[in-house]
Amino acid sequence: MCRDACAFACQGRPVLQLRDVLLPDAYEIIKKRWPEVVLIVFLQAGMMLLLEQISAAAEQDVAGGRAGRPSQAIDFFLGLGTIAITIIAQMLYLGFLKTACTEGAAPREPAAILRIGRYYFWRILRFQLIIFVVYIGLVGLILSLFAPFVPDAAKPEDFPKGLLGISSLMALIVLIKPLTLSPALMVGCDMMAFKSIVSIRRRRIFGERKVLALYVLGLIIISAISTALDMFEIAGALRYFKVGCCSVAAGTAMLAVHLEALRMVTFGRQPATTLQDTGTDDDQSLDEQPN
Repeated sequence: MCRDACAFACQGRPVLQLRDVLLPDAYEIIKKRWPEVVLIVFLQAGMMLLLEQISAAAEQDVAGGRAGRPSQAIDFFLGLGTIAITIIAQMLYLGFLKTACTEGAAPREPAAILRIGRYYFWRILRFQLIIFVVYIGLVGLILSLFAPFVPDAAKPEDFPKGLLGISSLMALIVLIKPLTLSPALMVGCDMMAFKSIVSIRRRRIFGERKVLALYVLGLIIISAISTALDMFEIAGALRYFKVGCCSVAAGTAMLAVHLEALRMVTFGRQPATTLQDTGTDDDQSLDEQPN
């Protein structure tokens, strides 16, 4: 029933009176499906810790060569493991969003949501590549505006860390619409990456206070943790603690944002019609869809 309602809503026929019944809010879904949420968030945190280890190893190479460093074979398997965890975490995340859209707060086995998420993996990867290029361009543009006030700032590394953080934050605020709505459209309405970006022009995110509040709250939490920990010289285990805290906060906040965005795109404020106006067949089970 929930899958049918999502399909009607994505065709511009939302069932407003069933919104809270068929797709509970983010808190309710996270509370009832907390084992899946913990698995996804901690996999994402593990991925970030592995990336931090790779970054630390690269810094050590630049600073003092490879003396005392693991072999290249270990570096290779570390990179391979990071890629594997990234792919698995992404598929679980996407499968969780899709099952939240179709089944609400009903728990699912990790293997099932992994299989469902595989269907959306390549389109979300294409979307992330597009957004990454735009994000880098925006950060560069913002830094160029500050460049006259920072003497001898020829490269991004020459800017103060605080200014780099502000530029990154401003870029993420500018990209709030695609970052929140496009993944929801790809998963909830089965759109491809480019079409989802084009379609957000017709969506009014600034009327959805909960989505905005969660997104801004996530940025504030991440910025606060990063700023507080950057005030001190952190090395060793505390450095990984910082990365883990930021990753868990970011992962939980963005999951809540995308769950609320799913409610918006599937049961949002659009011209309402009734279920009787259409007679579409039941959707094919995602478990049986090809990759």
